[in-house]
Amino acid sequence: MIKLREVTTAFVHSIDIQTRVVSMISIRFMRWCVMAACSLVPSFAAAFTFAVSEAEFLTWPMYCQARYSSLDVGRQYNFSMSFSRALMDEARTQLGAATFERVHHWCAGTVWLNRARVEPDPAVREFQLSSAKNESLFTLTGLPSDSPIISSILVTLGLTCQEQKDFTCATEQFEKAIATSLTDPAPYSALAILYRKLNRLDLAREVLLRGDKAVDGKSPEIHYNLGLILLEMKDVDGALAYAKKAYAGSLQLPGLKNKLIRMGRWVEPKLESPAEPQSAAQSP
Repeated sequence: MIKLREVTTAFVHSIDIQTRVVSMISIRFMRWCVMAACSLVPSFAAAFTFAVSEAEFLTWPMYCQARYSSLDVGRQYNFSMSFSRALMDEARTQLGAATFERVHHWCAGTVWLNRARVEPDPAVREFQLSSAKNESLFTLTGLPSDSPIISSILVTLGLTCQEQKDFTCATEQFEKAIATSLTDPAPYSALAILYRKLNRLDLAREVLLRGDKAVDGKSPEIHYNLGLILLEMKDVDGALAYAKKAYAGSLQLPGLKNKLIRMGRWVEPKLESPAEPQSAAQSP
């Protein structure tokens, strides 16, 4: 009886170990399947099942919201289900039919990128960045050459490369975006911010001056970033000049202004008081 009990106990223990091993393999296999399936999603538009929160949905431009709401996955959520057919048609007209049909993959890519920026797990973060790149590339490779969102997708790809510490790739993507849309301020600013992170303030200033010329000095965003770069380069007068240009419009970013206030160099422009009404001339 003792030997039989020992044998039975050993057998049960062996089965328990095997069960754990099988379970671990199954879990790893399931994880691999999920990641593999996600990476294959861009190949099948009909299988698009990307889930977003309402907060993420609201960060999208209107055409992303419209395209997502037109898909089966988007109709599952109250925040997208009420999106009107008129707005969907407006977005289709704005982008063109060919771009509208593919834009949702890039929209998903921007969410993957934002998630990766706050993800603490390195493996999950790398998967999210890979997904951001794959989704964005899927949209990009099928677009007509005159699509209005090519520059924006290239900026997303550049930011993804930057998060992956591939700064050569990031620089190339930003320069492609600039070449695609010379008057779009966004890629100039993105490239300048990258150069600043690499401690190349001279290159950051150069690309922003290039952008300022390309947009005929009409971008508060470029003026703001030029002010910040010049301030770091100890050119306070230059920074102040660009700060005044940046805040002459409706720019809401207070950082540059606050830096200049702490240095005692910023003075709020005085609002002109309305002219006093003149009294009627008296008869002699």
